[in-house]
Amino acid sequence: PSEPVHDPHVPPAGRSRGRGAVRRRPDALRTFARPLGDMAQHTSIKPEAERIPEVVVESRERALLCVEAVDAHMQDKEYLVDCGFTAADIVMGYSMMLARRFSVLEDHHEHGSAYFDRLLARPAFQAALQA
Repeated sequence: PSEPVHDPHVPPAGRSRGRGAVRRRPDALRTFARPLGDMAQHTSIKPEAERIPEVVVESRERALLCVEAVDAHMQDKEYLVDCGFTAADIVMGYSMMLARRFSVLEDHHEHGSAYFDRLLARPAFQAALQA
């Protein structure tokens, strides 16, 4: 019988990723995606007559809180989780792309911007953008 292949991004059974691992529930990631989605709806997706400018302002404030949290978290990290690139980075990458597109993620978010630039430089991210 062949030996099982260990994924370096998944800790062996019974072991944690150690101190500093990001703990998140699915709704934590949606917390960032929701205000960005609302901004998209009320700036370009909905018919103009249905757009509510106040929703954009409030959503931007909520998204900015998320960008600032990511910026602070990434201060001494390459990826969200200490063990390296994971699915969490894929999900966050899309939110960071929208945050930059809506000018919520800006150059003064030094660590968050550098993190997004690392994600953007990945060949798979570039391929997804071209698809």
